[in-house]
This record gives sequence, structure tokens and C-alpha cells, in this order.
Amino acid sequence: SQLMLDIYKFIKILLFLIVPIVFLTWIKTFYLGDGEHHWVWTYAALTKPATVLVGMIPIGMILLTSITLSKSIIALYKKKTMVQELYAIENLSRIDTICLDKTGTLTTQNFTFERAEIISNSANLEEIMPIFIGAFSFYNPTLEALKKEFGGESSELIKEVEPFSSEKKCSRVLLKDARQIILGAPEYVLKTPKNIKKAQELSKDGYRVLALNVSDEDIALFLLKDEKRKNVNETLEYFDSLGVDIKIISGDNALTVKQIAGECGVKNADKYISMENVELAQIEEICDQYTVFARTSPEQKQEIIRCLERKGHKVAYVGDGVNDTQSLRQADCSIALASGASSTKAVSDVVLLDDDFSHLPSVLQEGRKVVNNIERTVLLFLTKSFFIGLFSLVSFFFPKGLPIEIEAIYVYEFVVITFCGLLLSLQNNKPEAINHDFVKITLKKSVMYGLFMTLSALVPIIFDLFLDMPSAIYLVPLFISIAGIFILLDVVRPFNKYTLMVFLLGIAGSILFLLALPNVFLNPEYLKSASGAASQMNLIKKAFFDLSIYRGLNVIEIVITLVFTACCYPLFFGLDKLFSIKK
Repeated sequence: SQLMLDIYKFIKILLFLIVPIVFLTWIKTFYLGDGEHHWVWTYAALTKPATVLVGMIPIGMILLTSITLSKSIIALYKKKTMVQELYAIENLSRIDTICLDKTGTLTTQNFTFERAEIISNSANLEEIMPIFIGAFSFYNPTLEALKKEFGGESSELIKEVEPFSSEKKCSRVLLKDARQIILGAPEYVLKTPKNIKKAQELSKDGYRVLALNVSDEDIALFLLKDEKRKNVNETLEYFDSLGVDIKIISGDNALTVKQIAGECGVKNADKYISMENVELAQIEEICDQYTVFARTSPEQKQEIIRCLERKGHKVAYVGDGVNDTQSLRQADCSIALASGASSTKAVSDVVLLDDDFSHLPSVLQEGRKVVNNIERTVLLFLTKSFFIGLFSLVSFFFPKGLPIEIEAIYVYEFVVITFCGLLLSLQNNKPEAINHDFVKITLKKSVMYGLFMTLSALVPIIFDLFLDMPSAIYLVPLFISIAGIFILLDVVRPFNKYTLMVFLLGIAGSILFLLALPNVFLNPEYLKSASGAASQMNLIKKAFFDLSIYRGLNVIEIVITLVFTACCYPLFFGLDKLFSIKK
């Protein structure tokens, strides 16, 4: 999963930063006395480094990612789509190319027998075909269609049976009277160019043409008609609207595949190639030049996907047959049909439980939504981490070191990250393509947000150096909480009904926390006198709507708070311009 790799990058960066910052904080706190610089063991020597350690670790980020993906898996299962790997949704959301087989994907596996074009009367179809069909114990869709027309019965005349082969493109039955019956692709079965040309002309009309040869004599051409899948045109049109390139990879005749692809709405279906004489080494040169690849072997299918991936494409493959197993394993995201072979379902990331290809847009849409949502919530987590890191570094130059403890970020962490972040991760937003550098943009933006929060926390500390502000220690977490609301404002834009609701809930939740328990969230010393959990709960009950902290603010502190709130967004806007971050 690219998303998890990116998250691990963030964690590695934070781990690289945490160690020196925690060490510097510990040194600064340890090397303090009562106004004198000497080594002294204090309670703060534990709590201050712990604040940095706990604050910089993005606790819950991976858990929230897993919850969000799991919610999407449940939603897709209700649409008859089973996601077998947690991060398959994300992998599918990143695709820019989807490779489809014709039979079983564009069309159902049901064939209708249209007619037989007789080439020679030297063999009686009513005699030969039942023997040929009855020789096989397993019927594929092609044999099923022929059986409905000619019937099938076991015969004592059968000496040897050779099932259909992807390499030879035909099936063979040898009789005891030395007659050999071959049924398969006209190019591989027919002996005369005239008959091959006739088969090609019939293929242009979209028929699946099978040739019958008995003892090296061309006997007949059978015309089968594929049944198009329901809503296939709308499905392919939707993929095209999302900028996803469609490629058809089939073992059937090129003219037949091209015709059906065009009928299904595949763009550039006239760019087709028959792969009979194409070497694997040549595929890299042509994989971007054609839309339809016909007469492909399993090895060629896999190589086409591999070459597309080498050229930087994110490739999904849809298959249902045993011959598709290698290609499914090769693709970035593999999709199987429930009616397909067991091996294809075993190796696939996604299984369409009702074989309905039209469900795929739902998976792609869900994936793009969930990845964009997760990227937004990851930004909230990293903002907290970079704020704690930056503020701790700045605090190294303060006389008394880090002026806050972990409680100072609780309002931002509980309301903005946990509550609002969860709501944003579940948003039903527009499925935008994922074609940006997530790590670079998120790092740049989270550092900017962290700097904005750091500057906000420094405002009361700086003013306290020049003015009489006895409650400055309470204003620091208050200003951090206010800054968190403005960060949430930027994250949820542009507004729609849902994001506006999340933003208003963020404001309401922050105000409620700050009014209901100001001593808990603004006073770092309040809970330190508690001797245990029961004592802490008693203190929390006493602090419920105790507004003494706010009543204790002097005029200067109130004015600075109001002015800061009014100037907060212009400050944020200026930093945003400075960092030149595009929304």
C-alpha cells in the first residue's frame, strides 16, 4: 500500500526528530534550579520530556486509517463486492489503466449459436459434432453453446482427447478409425487462405468464429454471438470520465475483439494488434500504442501488464480464467469474478460476488474518497507532532524550559483530531484522482500548521515578558486551541454541507471543553495533586464549569486574547502565502 508506505515515512521522520528534541528538553529541564543553573532532579524532568514524546507520536493515525478502510470494505460488501485485502481499495483508487478480458468482462460467458457456414460436405456435422462434444467431461461456455445446437454423447469411437490449449488455440479429438477432429481458432485450424479470409470477414461483424477441420480438410465455420454485460457501456464511460485508460487483452480473434470493444464504448478500439507472432521482448515498445491486444498467450498478458507498470502506470487487471492467474498476480490491483476459477479468486484483491462488472466504479470511487479523506486526517495528526517539536525547540531558549505539558493540546487532540478527523475520514466526498505528491505536500502543510500553532502559543509568553500577565500560563493552551480551530477551517475548505457541519461541531466542541473543564485543560498543575484515579475524578467533578480561570484574567490578558482571535486568520493566511501551498 502506497498510503502505508507514506505513513511509515512520516513516522520515520518523526522518530528521527523525537530523539534529539526529547534529549534537549530533558537536558534543559534537568539543568534548572530555583533561578540558578545547576543539576537538580525534579518532577518536571520526567513530565516535560514525556510531553514531547507523547505529543510528537501521532497516536491513533494508523488505527484511524484502518477504521476508515474497514468502513469502506463493509460498504462495498453490501454492493456485492468483496475486498480481500484491507489496502486493495487504496491500490485500486490509484490506477490509471485497467486491463480487461473480453469474455467474462465486456461480455458474459454466455454464447448464442448463430449459424454454421459449411465449407465442405465431406463430413456430416450431425454425426461428427455430437461425438466431438461428448468427448469432453468439462464444458466451457463455447462447448455449452455448441451442445445446445448439436447435442453431445460419449462414443466408443474416441481414442484420444486433447482439451483446448491457449498455445494451440484449439481442441482435438482422435477417433479409432484414424479420423482427427479439430475445433478452434480459424487461423490455427483452417488449411486454405481463402477460408481463413472468409473467417476474418465474418469476425468483423463481431462474431466469435470457430473453425472445424476433419482429417486435414476444412469442413465448417461456426458463428457464435457474445452477450454483452449489462451497463458495460456506462461503466467504461465512467472510467473514461475519471481519466482511466482501458485496454482489452483477449485470446480471441483481433477483428472480433475490436468490434465488440467498439460496441461496448472502448475508446480507440480501432487501435488493435494480433499477438501471434509478437515476441515478449517487443511488448514494451507497443504496450502504449494499442488499445486491443488479441490472440494473446498467458505469458503475453502478464508481460503487457509488467511493461505498463515499468512505464509508470498503475494497472488493474480483471480476469476469471485459470490463464489469468499470472496476470492477476502481476497487476497492482487484481479483480476476479466469483464465477471464475478458484485460483483467480485466491490471488485477487477484489472479487465481484455477482460477476457484475458495473460494480467496479463503486470500488474506484470509494477508494479515491477514502484515500483523500485519510490524507486530510493524517495532516491533522502531523500538525500536532510538528507543533510539539517546534515549540519544544523554541522553549529550549526559555529560562524555565518548556512551559506546557500534554494537557495543553488535549482540546485540539480530542476535538479536532479525534472527533472532527474521524468525521472527515468518513466523508462522502468527490472521488478526485490521486496524482499528487502526498508526502511532500503533507509535510509542507503540516510544518506550516505546526509553525502557526507555535507562533500562537508564543504570543502570551512574549507579551508576558513586557506586560503584567499572571495568567499567561493559562493563555498558552487557550491560544493553541484557538489556533486548532483555524487549522480545521483550512482543512475542511471548500465548504459543503458536511464539512460546514464538521467545522461547526469542532467550534462547539472546543468551546464546550474550554468552558466545562477549564482547570483540566488550561491549568497544567491542577491534576498533579491527585493521588490516584479516584482523586483525579473528584478534581474533575469540582472543575466542572468552574470559570475562575477566566474571571481571573486581567484587562490586558482579555484584550490580547480578543486581538489574537481577530488577527489569527490573517496570520494564518500570511504563513500560507509564505509557504506557497496550493489548496
